Amino acid sequence: MDFLKQAKNMEEILQVQSEINSIQEVIESGTGRVNYLTHQSAYSTINLKYFQYLNALQLQTSCLRFSRN
Repeated sequence: MDFLKQAKNMEEILQVQSEINSIQEVIESGTGRVNYLTHQSAYSTINLKYFQYLNALQLQTSCLRFSRN
């Protein structure tokens, strides 16, 4: 608002107001995006799969144990 007070003529006032409007749009856009992502993440699900790598010898031994039963 101090910039508007410092403006000397109508052209400067309009330039300052245009900058203020641009900044306000960026802020509102960012706020909207944060709200959207917050809402979306509230309903998100994370699926995890975990496993252990076995070397070839362990894998063959495990297969033999299961196939004998």
